[in-house]
Amino acid sequence: PDAVVGHSQGEIAAACVAGALTLDDAARIVAVRSQVIAERLSGHGGMVAVSLPEAEAAKRIAAWDGRIEVAAVNGPSSVVIAGDADALDEALDALKADGVRVRRVAVDYASHTHHVEAVETPLAEAFADIRGRAPLVPFHSAVTGEWVREAGVLDGGYWYRNLRGQVRFGPAVTGLLAAGHTVFVEAGAHPVLAPAISEAADGADVLVTGTLRRDDGGPRRLLASLAELFVKDVPVDWTGVLTTPARPVELPTYAFDHQHYWLPAPAAAGDAASLGLAGADHPLIGAVVETPDTGGVLCTSRLSLRTHPWLADHAVGDVVLLPGTALVELAVRAGDEAGCAGLDELVIEAPLILPDKGGVRVQVAVGGPDDQGDRTVTIHSARDGAAGADGWTRHATGVLTPAPRTRPAAHPDLTTWPPPGAEPVEVTPEDFYAGLREHDYRYGPVFRGLRAVWRRDGELFAEIALPEQQHAAASEFGLHPALLDAALHTKAFLSSGEHRTMLPFAWNGVTLHASGAATLRIRVTQPAPEALSLEAADETGSPVLSARSLVFRPVAAEQLRTEGGGDVLFGVDWVPLPRPEDPEPPTWLRLSTAEEVATLAEDSADGAGLPGAVVLEAVTAGPDDTPLAVTDRTLEVVQTWLAGGGLEDTRLVVVTRGA
Repeated sequence: PDAVVGHSQGEIAAACVAGALTLDDAARIVAVRSQVIAERLSGHGGMVAVSLPEAEAAKRIAAWDGRIEVAAVNGPSSVVIAGDADALDEALDALKADGVRVRRVAVDYASHTHHVEAVETPLAEAFADIRGRAPLVPFHSAVTGEWVREAGVLDGGYWYRNLRGQVRFGPAVTGLLAAGHTVFVEAGAHPVLAPAISEAADGADVLVTGTLRRDDGGPRRLLASLAELFVKDVPVDWTGVLTTPARPVELPTYAFDHQHYWLPAPAAAGDAASLGLAGADHPLIGAVVETPDTGGVLCTSRLSLRTHPWLADHAVGDVVLLPGTALVELAVRAGDEAGCAGLDELVIEAPLILPDKGGVRVQVAVGGPDDQGDRTVTIHSARDGAAGADGWTRHATGVLTPAPRTRPAAHPDLTTWPPPGAEPVEVTPEDFYAGLREHDYRYGPVFRGLRAVWRRDGELFAEIALPEQQHAAASEFGLHPALLDAALHTKAFLSSGEHRTMLPFAWNGVTLHASGAATLRIRVTQPAPEALSLEAADETGSPVLSARSLVFRPVAAEQLRTEGGGDVLFGVDWVPLPRPEDPEPPTWLRLSTAEEVATLAEDSADGAGLPGAVVLEAVTAGPDDTPLAVTDRTLEVVQTWLAGGGLEDTRLVVVTRGA
């Protein structure tokens, strides 16, 4: 390169590229700073990306002077603010209320603020012998805003200022543009600064590209990026890239002729951006759109066995179901778009059946925040060709909460593996899944992830893994639905008695701590007969996901074969009340309306005696009466009963027939 500029910690790598810092010194700087941040800064602050110019952002956060600062200036209308966690929450709410686009940065500390001054001494001691060399490639500092030309400038003190001072990446890019630079290559795992660079170019003829992309790394992607530069007339020294001697190959000339002999085709209008949507970069979500009237988001997609063939491996009986874990993945991913990564509750009302032919349209709707920042989330689907509101089925509804600021400590039983004191359970995956098939669970290879099981008192531990061919796809998800679904198969080792086909019904307290896992270590407990509590970690024991509880409900295969499978997870059950040992004949009073209940409550307030039980007959009164009318009357009675007061010592008995 003709020049190198870095962003925040990226300056360490940039200094290596420029030849101004040795790899050993760079590795030490990264390791020491990471350790010091974790020990002394973590948990006390946060950072938020804000789509505003620097001056406007500083004006907006002036109310929190001394508690929030502009930590980084990335472009003309792109900054990062950082500071105290509670003040940052207040500023975030205020900015959202004003319609400013904001996004939390996934850290729990405040770099480039006064918080960093607490670690100046340990960093000065650790970096005392770092001197820095004269750059071999021109190095533009995003700390000082000047060119670094001499040895000793990038010393230990510089790398403290790099963490403490404001990141001036945007002004550095502006300076490079003014100096005549027209090609910018972002070297990193995924281009995140490229949009800010393009904005700074302000329409000038400037080429901005990257090296790697999320979920697309390695030599093939790097060569493709170099090729993108090469075809734009940027010279590339291929001899430094190719691992085998290169030889020229004759190519046809016409395909590369810059003079075309056909009419220019109109620009394609089928991508998300052309439709006014944003791409989601997620296998189960096609596009995202903000809903300005509520401050929520709407995620849309289309699922079918042709576009998502791996879903065919999840069937109950002869019906292919979208796994409940995929509904959890959809809710969590939609929550990320709205800044609420915690899933406090998700109740699955009806399974989502995938047809053999065609597909289903899916919508995940996240509502606006309430006073605590919580948001509702609903998941609907409609078959291809269905029209109108009646064509949509609501499959799940829940509540999203703002994500916790700190990542939980690793569970000791998942760090030491196998867990101490746990006895192995003899299980062969092939035999285990063959046994499940006899009970209507027809799992294909992608969903057969159970590898080993251990038992200790009331706990189960298991090792779960995706097939090797699915490991690359795992990085595209928060947590691959097939991997989490396999973790639920451990319920078979906790169940007893007659087998029933069970489906997930209600998730509570779900938090995704890390994404992209392809293998899991899990710990399962059973807080109730038809419920699980789950902790999942990666191969090192670091937390991946926790679920406070997951409740299951039985379902008959015949119910799933009905069109849509609507409401199959709801049911009616008779719950017997305990009979007292020495029952005394109570006094009974019959009533039929809410007005009579209100009168009874008023009489109680005046000191009148109350009966031991009040009986309401919830039955139709004649041919013109309807079950819906009976339900309405009963609801009014119950609401009046609960709101009236003074009736706590009297039992309301509802009598019905034909239920």
